[in-house]
Amino acid sequence: MRHIILISGKDSLATAIVQLARQPELNYELVHNEVGWDLPETLDWIRAVEASLGREITRCGDDLTEICYEQNCLPLAGLRRFCTKYAKIKPLNDYLGKSPATIYFGLRADEPDRVGYDPPKYQTASYPLRESGITLAGVWSICEQANLLPPAFYWGWIETRVRELNQSLAAQIDTLPPWERRSIFAWRSRSNCDRCPYQRQYEWIGLLEHHPELFEDACQLEEKLCHSDEFTWVQGHSLRELAKRREEIRERRARKVAAYLQSRQQMTLFDGDEINDELKVTSCGLLCGK
Repeated sequence: MRHIILISGKDSLATAIVQLARQPELNYELVHNEVGWDLPETLDWIRAVEASLGREITRCGDDLTEICYEQNCLPLAGLRRFCTKYAKIKPLNDYLGKSPATIYFGLRADEPDRVGYDPPKYQTASYPLRESGITLAGVWSICEQANLLPPAFYWGWIETRVRELNQSLAAQIDTLPPWERRSIFAWRSRSNCDRCPYQRQYEWIGLLEHHPELFEDACQLEEKLCHSDEFTWVQGHSLRELAKRREEIRERRARKVAAYLQSRQQMTLFDGDEINDELKVTSCGLLCGK
């Protein structure tokens, strides 16, 4: 029986830490789906996890740019998620083969409606965080205690602008829980692919500001492939058009953050708002930034 722990974000890392502690005698294989669109911050974090845990993390994934050229189109949110299917799931299945295995996933106790993994008959899915009653706050605590918090993707401009928009928010900002502060003032919601089709407009602008070379790569891929069906990364907009609206998109994001903070006391965190949508964000699920 093989024991596989997939690591892509904070929840899966917390899963690894919990599982290694509760059954240290098992021979675990740690796996990360690396697909060629991985952010530098994420790759640095994966290497830090390896060093801290003292365990090698197997890179298991196929190059997404090559896959896009093979498909002659871009992946689309909800319509054609071949990025997950061919770059992550297929190489993972090839790696696992048909050997009996238990695969450990990072589903938390506070996301009971999230669908888990439907394994073939020779595999078993396990959810240590759910089994241990660990929620989002617990995940952050586990990662923080291990000194392995995922990349913050801090966007200083947003915090500065929010403080300018409403100076009365300063005290609230200064007393935010660290994990909430990181989420609010980040330029992306997850440590997944740099050009995920689920990215919001502000995340594309964040990529433009922090990694302009990666944004340019995404622009060129879009221009080479969208001719086949006219679909772009963001429906109805090319990335170069988004870049021209940079100030507008940044300002809109800052105002949404400010509005969230103003109404924070009357809201349930991560429930029904558009700022901290950590629990409801749709992406590549259990293999991507989770």
